[in-house]
Amino acid sequence: MLNARLTGIVGERPADEFYQEFNLERPTVFAEFYFKEMKQIFHLPGMETWPDSMITKSQGSSPPPKYYMSLVCFRPPGVDSFKAAPASIKQRVKLAHSKARDMVCSCFESKEDHHCIKVAMRHYPSIAIFMCPLLDPKQGMKRL
Repeated sequence: MLNARLTGIVGERPADEFYQEFNLERPTVFAEFYFKEMKQIFHLPGMETWPDSMITKSQGSSPPPKYYMSLVCFRPPGVDSFKAAPASIKQRVKLAHSKARDMVCSCFESKEDHHCIKVAMRHYPSIAIFMCPLLDPKQGMKRL
C-alpha cells in the first residue's frame, strides 16, 4: 500500500494540494518532500528504519553521520515551464536530473539502453530519493 489516503490530509497538506504539487500540475518544475513527509505520504513498512540502515560504524569516538533524505519530483531541463523558473531551482533541477539519469544508466550496460533512458528522461518528469550526510559545520566540507 503506497498511500493510505486519496482524500483529506496527505503529507500535512490537503490531498488536492499535495497531489497537484507531487504531480507538478502547478506551473512548477520541482517539488521536494523531506523524509518526515515521505513517511506520511508512502507508508512503506520499515521505512522509519531507513536512516539507521545507512549508518556505518565510525572510527574513533566520533558519532556516525546523520543523513538528509528527500524525495524530489522534477521536470526535465528544457521544458517550457523551466525557462520561467528561478535560477536556484534551475540549478537544482539540472543537478537532480543528471544524478538520477547517471544512476539509472549505471544499472544497465547497453549503450542502447542508455540512449532510451536519456530520451525518456528528456521528455517525462522524474522522481528520485536523494540522500547525503549532514556535515558538522565545524568540520567543513569533506569528500566522501
